[in-house]
Amino acid sequence: MLILPFKIGKNEFSIRIEKIIEIIPIVEFLPIPESQEYICGLINYRGSVCPVIDISMLIGKYKSKNYLSTRIIILKSQDTNNFFGLLAEQVTETIDIQEFSINKFAVSISTAKYIEGTILFAGKIIQLINTDIIYNDKLKYINI
Repeated sequence: MLILPFKIGKNEFSIRIEKIIEIIPIVEFLPIPESQEYICGLINYRGSVCPVIDISMLIGKYKSKNYLSTRIIILKSQDTNNFFGLLAEQVTETIDIQEFSINKFAVSISTAKYIEGTILFAGKIIQLINTDIIYNDKLKYINI
């Protein structure tokens, strides 16, 4: 199984590659008035209106920095087939892991509701994000 790692602060996170449609450079966002701080705005993705969430703001409570490796990860929602994007820092490579190497959380932590599990890779702990939960929690009921 391939994962796409990125960083939020000093912590490493990842997304399952099969959830990703495309990874694109940062483009200009159309702001959404009175939206939550974690919503960057809207982009035109191949003729579709696509909201973009700043994953660093959602999880780390700070805005993503505009590095050369900062990218928009385009995903498709599981149940509605709508596109949405995650703005993430230090998107540079994919990692091949075994499914059985994902450690599921044994406790329920409200601030970690987007985390599906953890992976120990090359001495680092990488937290695996469930993008379906982010979409259902933050975007599903927003009319755009």
